[in-house]
Amino acid sequence: MTTTLETWSDEQLAAEAREGSSACFEVLVRRYQVRLIRFVLRSLRQADAEDVVQDTFVQAYVNLHRYDPKWRFKTWLFIIAQRLMIDRLRKRRPAADVNEIDVATHDDPHDHAERNERSARLWLIAKRELGDETFRAVWLHYVEDLGTVEVAKVLGRSWVWVKTNLHRARRKLAPHVGSLGEIEMPSEAGEVCRTT
Repeated sequence: MTTTLETWSDEQLAAEAREGSSACFEVLVRRYQVRLIRFVLRSLRQADAEDVVQDTFVQAYVNLHRYDPKWRFKTWLFIIAQRLMIDRLRKRRPAADVNEIDVATHDDPHDHAERNERSARLWLIAKRELGDETFRAVWLHYVEDLGTVEVAKVLGRSWVWVKTNLHRARRKLAPHVGSLGEIEMPSEAGEVCRTT
């Protein structure tokens, strides 16, 4: 049955989990655990990031009755993680140093930036050059494939803020893309263009 569940959409799994299916919720955890860790590691140290992700899943499970299916489940899950991460940052343990970020701890087929060394370097440059919130917006949009409205919902910002900051981030990173040789760089319209 687990093999069948793996083919279900997040929303189908969430609906069944809301009705009491722990197997469906376990599939969602497996599907998003690594992705959430990578997102949270951009701002927190490994141990704190793991705590935030664990708390994210606990809160998601406890609050499944509050999940609104008009939003993608992924968006809702990243909203929870974002809020918990901000709470952790407010307690202000020192933020993760860019050099301490492990950019290739797990193999995730959905994560193009982690598989390509030059893309990984671009993400490290982005972490250094962009503010934390803009970096998270870029990550959510290009790595997690959330639309601008969904990114806005996760970050608690307007979609105009997201669109503006994505544009500014692309302009700020453009010189670095050229210095790294051929690399995938998100274009204005959101598709990926190759540059040399």
